[in-house]
Amino acid sequence: MADIYEQVFTLSPIPSVILNPSLRIQRASNSFLHHAKLRADEWRDSHYLDLLKDGVLTSDVDVHHVRDVICEAIRTLEVQTGQLIRTSSRTVWQPRVVPTVQDGVLLYLLIEWLHTAEREVTDVINSLGTNEAFRLLVGAVKDYAIFLLDTKGIVQTWNAGAELNKGYKPHEIIGKHFSTFYGEEDIRANKPAKELEICLLEGRVEDEGWRYRKDGTRFWANVIITAIYENGVHVGFGKVTRELTERKAAESRVLAAYEESANLKSEFLANMSHEIRTPMHGMISANALLLDTQLTEEQRDLAAIVSDSGKIMLQVINDILDYSKLVSGSFSLSTDIVNITSIVGSVIRNFQTLLKPGVYFKRCSETGIPKSI
Repeated sequence: MADIYEQVFTLSPIPSVILNPSLRIQRASNSFLHHAKLRADEWRDSHYLDLLKDGVLTSDVDVHHVRDVICEAIRTLEVQTGQLIRTSSRTVWQPRVVPTVQDGVLLYLLIEWLHTAEREVTDVINSLGTNEAFRLLVGAVKDYAIFLLDTKGIVQTWNAGAELNKGYKPHEIIGKHFSTFYGEEDIRANKPAKELEICLLEGRVEDEGWRYRKDGTRFWANVIITAIYENGVHVGFGKVTRELTERKAAESRVLAAYEESANLKSEFLANMSHEIRTPMHGMISANALLLDTQLTEEQRDLAAIVSDSGKIMLQVINDILDYSKLVSGSFSLSTDIVNITSIVGSVIRNFQTLLKPGVYFKRCSETGIPKSI
């Protein structure tokens, strides 16, 4: 009886494999070996996902999807069915994972590939143009580069806007990978492939950056890539590129003007502060000499007010200079001794002149307050 079951599995028309919980292949049907183009001695104890990645599936995203379906079946111990996937033989299959469980323990995983349809990628893309009016409209658009990619990112169509923006004739670019338009830095970072992966996961991806024309010149572009599905099968990507070089240049000019304005303002404040500080020093010095002469008590109070006001003005000017230093990044903190009694007295003298006749400030100090800090 065991031989009969073995024969039924081996000769099954449904490509099937049996995995252990470590995802190592224990059995493989002849139909699976045929579609995977493997010999009978090439699969034994191989890791299933590594085998898929090495040639059965066309993209890492599809391999990750199969892995997720298997993980869900292991987690729930229930049958799981994945989405439609195109294999390297350009046929469309749907993976189904059947866990074999005994007493709550996973023993094996049966993975079947259910055949859904068989079609060439180019045939599917061509079928998208059945509406001739729509195809002509897209082809005639000159303000936007609109073209289709296959599942691997190979250019399949080319409209008038793409030809104007990028400089390639249709026969020069169709059949080439869309990474042709990216700079060396983006290619080293594997940006084109990452954009397609994100697009498959999220349905679309939008980006702005430098793209390159046939003659090597670059332009700032807004790019939108959308995943295209036909009857639930992923058949390619739609790509729309809009040139925004003028907008990028305008933004750069605004930023440069703002930075120049900020620098001019800082320079103006610094220059004006220096210009004002020079006569202020002269006034404060002259007032100090005046305080050394014989003055009446009222004259001495007035001269003290002038001295305090001058020092306050000088401090304001120094603060403006500090602002200029902050902008230029050269500001530094310093530690000084401050006389508390002197500051309080200065405040009282300056505000006494603003009070109504007969109203006076009186200074009171608590014991224990230090003279200076």
